[in-house]
Amino acid sequence: GVDQVLPVQVGSYSWLVSFKKWELSGEDRRCCITTVLLSSKNKTVADGLTWTHVHQTWLHGAAASDSTTWFF
Repeated sequence: GVDQVLPVQVGSYSWLVSFKKWELSGEDRRCCITTVLLSSKNKTVADGLTWTHVHQTWLHGAAASDSTTWFF
C-alpha cells in the first residue's frame, strides 16, 4: 500500500511527490520512502504525467530482497 502522499509543485511543469510504500515479504512488512519527479510538460490531462526520476530509501535497514526492475 501507499500512504502519506505529499505532492509539491517545484516548477511550471514539474512536481516532486513523496510517499511511503509498504510491501509484504512473507510475514515481514517493509517500508520505503519513495520520491518521484513528475513532468506535465507537453502533456494533456488524458496523457498523464511523465515519471522522470524515482528514488527509494528503505527504512530500518530493510532493503528489497532482490534487484527486481520496476516499470512505471
